[in-house]
Amino acid sequence: MNLGQVFLYAMMHLQKVSLVGVLSFLHSLLSYGTFWRRLVNVLCFSVSCQGY
Repeated sequence: MNLGQVFLYAMMHLQKVSLVGVLSFLHSLLSYGTFWRRLVNVLCFSVSCQGY
């Protein structure tokens, strides 16, 4: 499931979702993005340290 599908799903079901649900959903997306950014940074750092 990519981000576009998740966004469309959220839009279709938005009227059923409370404000707290939307905020927690956005927070989880932000946390997920931060996690992936950190992972990419660590991978790039380890690769550059190996001289590739």
